[in-house]
Amino acid sequence: MLLFVKLFPRVTLFARPVIEEDGLISIRATIILSDLHAGADESLLSVLGADGRVDPTLASRTTAAFGDAMQATVTALSGSDPHDLVILGDALDLSLAPPQVAAGVFERFIAHLPPQMLAGRMSFLPGNHDHALWTAQRFADGAGSPAQAAHWAHVTPAFADPATRSGSGTLNALMPQGAGPVASYYPNQGLGPVADGRAQRAVVLHHGHFIEAAYKLMTGVLTTLSGQPAPPMTAETLETVNGAWMDFAWSSLGDTGPLGRQVALAEERLVTGGGAHQVQDRLAAALAGMLQSSLPLPHAARVSDTLTELARGLVDSFVGSYSEMERFSYNAFLSRASTQGLCDYIDHVVADQMRFELGAQTGETRLTFVFGHTHKPFADAVVAESFARPVTVYNTGGWVLDTALLSTLEGAALAFVDERMNTALLTLYSLDGDGVLQSAAVSSADPVADADNPMLIALRAAVAAADTRWAAFREAVRHDLEDKQAMYLRRAEGGAVQGGAA
Repeated sequence: MLLFVKLFPRVTLFARPVIEEDGLISIRATIILSDLHAGADESLLSVLGADGRVDPTLASRTTAAFGDAMQATVTALSGSDPHDLVILGDALDLSLAPPQVAAGVFERFIAHLPPQMLAGRMSFLPGNHDHALWTAQRFADGAGSPAQAAHWAHVTPAFADPATRSGSGTLNALMPQGAGPVASYYPNQGLGPVADGRAQRAVVLHHGHFIEAAYKLMTGVLTTLSGQPAPPMTAETLETVNGAWMDFAWSSLGDTGPLGRQVALAEERLVTGGGAHQVQDRLAAALAGMLQSSLPLPHAARVSDTLTELARGLVDSFVGSYSEMERFSYNAFLSRASTQGLCDYIDHVVADQMRFELGAQTGETRLTFVFGHTHKPFADAVVAESFARPVTVYNTGGWVLDTALLSTLEGAALAFVDERMNTALLTLYSLDGDGVLQSAAVSSADPVADADNPMLIALRAAVAAADTRWAAFREAVRHDLEDKQAMYLRRAEGGAVQGGAA
């Protein structure tokens, strides 16, 4: 039984595109970014001090140059008009950084954004590395009486108006003075729908963690231990079963002092070679600890050993090698397993939410799905059985260097959506697999000709108008990437982690 409230379709409030005297199109948009990983050593937003630890009082070259380039771009796009901003998860890295460090780095980044990006409606969808912010909000701001189950609902309606949603107290406290409130959604946020002839168009946003087996591990554990079929794949069941696991293993270790630094060390050894088994053991130990505390079993050495072996088997079965997860698979935009996970998520979770909230069949809906999480931006389409037409898919990449190699497909992007659900992807920078840093570029996977996509046309013109600023941004990214690569190589030689501010 789902716990969110059925709503009427939301009315979008964007102004229509305006044709200026010079023939350019002026559009207000929803701008979507993800995976800042603020506070993590490998984030391009984090600056390491002389002691090798992140200094949260400093803004990186990438942060400053991005603010300049975006100021020029959004001004060219629509003057001083506000845009809506969506922060699509893993904004604060609460797994690899102490929370005060992550918050400080995030605050520096937000302070450099142009006012137009902070003057509209803002929303936040937690990811796996900042999932603890959603748990904190659930326990603090539930609707209705705490004596009722609905007060503790694990998910939110996707298509609710932001004005009706409460937000993370942490994120709101980090916003500059004068910025509007940040509404929270989890795990999905919907934009639209709008009429499209006899059908409709809609956009659904999700951080992307639920497309991978690692973040659905407890669903597999439940099935194995109970001997019963897995529960239906809905937003509510996924989060109810797996939410505590994400907090325990992925979203709070930065707040555990020496343990958090050891986790950072294990992950660092993974990306510099040979550490996958250490991270795998850490996941198994975390799972064994959860099973020991939640099951009515005696606290004996033999029981602990048995649970540890069981946990290792479950992790191997449902997660596979940690080094093969999407974040650490460098030479393909999306693996076959995660492509199937993406299609399953759209087919079941997204389609289920849309049918329940919008009261309409999804078959004729032209859907766009935007996610991050994998750190490799792309624009493409997939076939999902619940939708008659191919689903347009965008990935917003990540602001990190996940490995000492520069010959990967990593990069960062922003997704743009106008009021008619026309979409475009601004790839801010990308590595092309040959170690070449690509310049900012605009593309679209919408199933219409480029000439018929006003969002694409307007964004290309705005980026071209800010060309010199984007060239400066590219140079800043190049320097910061080289610094991160040097950090990895230096630590691989030294065999010890220096980062992760106290």
